[in-house]
Amino acid sequence: MEKQVIDYMEEAAYKKSSMLHHSFRQYVLRSIIAGFLIGIGVVFSFTVGNMFIDVPGTMLIAGASFSVALVFIVWMGGELFTSNTMYLFTGANRGRVSWNDLAKIWSVSWLGNLVGAALLSLLVIGAHSMGEVSSEHLLAVVAAKKMSGDALAIFLKGILCNVLVCIAIFMPLKTQNDVAKILLTMIPVVVFFAAGFEHSIANMGVFALALHYVPSDLINFGGAIHNLIFATLGNIVGGALFVAGSYLYLNKPDTETIKPMRQNA
Repeated sequence: MEKQVIDYMEEAAYKKSSMLHHSFRQYVLRSIIAGFLIGIGVVFSFTVGNMFIDVPGTMLIAGASFSVALVFIVWMGGELFTSNTMYLFTGANRGRVSWNDLAKIWSVSWLGNLVGAALLSLLVIGAHSMGEVSSEHLLAVVAAKKMSGDALAIFLKGILCNVLVCIAIFMPLKTQNDVAKILLTMIPVVVFFAAGFEHSIANMGVFALALHYVPSDLINFGGAIHNLIFATLGNIVGGALFVAGSYLYLNKPDTETIKPMRQNA
């Protein structure tokens, strides 16, 4: 049923692997761009969200604002670690790329995303574009909650987050309509943001800004590392095993001939 999408992800994994080997600097730059664009989404979401901090549905409003970041990345060709967990697991599982390439791309895209998020944060801080950020600012409230989270909770929220992120990448591949692609990309992102799930790359931007503006006993470097470790592991499980693994199994060769009861379901 989703064979064409799986085939596309396999081919995309091969192209990513080829770029890494033959145009390493370009691949790194694309990873930095993705982190930079996620950072823009973080700044936009918390700037807008803080305007409605006393209004019910604050995180829903912030999530709607943040969702533009993934649209930017998809349309601008950025290399995002969280979606790469799905792409590369598909390619490696099907033998199109090696497991060693999977590890390299995951590592390089994660580090490139980190550089991009940090670069965006430096520009925002230098430009004073967020204005005064107090301990009651939405950025501070969310960062403190994330950094003080239980390891297991962060890990599980990381799984849930990347299931939704990969769905946001997966669903648009089934339509040719550009408006539909944008909406299908944005909706799952709004869901994960509003639900408070853990996106390791978005957290990089959140923490970089929070550590500068509102450092405290709850907002500190150790807390940031603690969150990023378990959020990253959760993101890997969510994208690779839950999404890619599930649809690889559902579209094994012996199931390809089974027709769905509803073709468009």
